[in-house]
Amino acid sequence: MSYLLFEMCIYVYILSVSEAL
Repeated sequence: MSYLLFEMCIYVYILSVSEAL
């Protein structure tokens, strides 16, 4: 059910990490 939300959170997290680098 909340898998889509979980995937979105991971995607946003990866973008943040990439931007930090």
